[in-house]
Amino acid sequence: MQSGMQRTLGNRTGAAYQKELPRFLTENIQLQKINQKNIIKNSFKYSLERSVPIFIGFFPVGTVYGLMMSAAGYNFLWSAAASLFVYAGSPQMLMISFFRSDMSILTIAVTALLLNSRHMFYGLSFIEKFRSYGAWKWFLIYGMPDESYSLLCSYVPREGVEEKWVHIFSTGLIWIYWIAFSVLGGLVRHRFCAHRAFHRHSA
Repeated sequence: MQSGMQRTLGNRTGAAYQKELPRFLTENIQLQKINQKNIIKNSFKYSLERSVPIFIGFFPVGTVYGLMMSAAGYNFLWSAAASLFVYAGSPQMLMISFFRSDMSILTIAVTALLLNSRHMFYGLSFIEKFRSYGAWKWFLIYGMPDESYSLLCSYVPREGVEEKWVHIFSTGLIWIYWIAFSVLGGLVRHRFCAHRAFHRHSA
């Protein structure tokens, strides 16, 4: 079956055809761009919806992590850096006691590697799919803790969304949640300590 553009151009010949073709091609490209934007937008909304339970779960855990870091003498910037570059959940909790002990950096690194070795097996089940995502595969490989893996495994297709973008947005949102709540915990304790110190000096 011919498309609308083919039927329209089929009635034109010669110079008229050559004149109208660029306009139709431009319109077609514009429609494709609009459709892709809608797909990305819908994929983000779907990812946001699916990540709500993890947002709720990260609130107490991430905040407690930030509080623990602050109590150990590391301000919210350290919490943000650890969540940004380490992004390992329970090993981040253990890092606090590791840093306060006399453990060597090598011991800490090996311990963290062993604790997170399961993530390598997570990635194996998605390696073929991630290859089709281009450069985004590196981000998805890095950002795959237990929570992200559970979302990727439980993906359910929905009309108007693309699996690739749902995976990317889900991974990014979970990462942002963890960073934000770990920073929140550090800021809360810093604010509390500053408030208590102010009242102690003014008493």
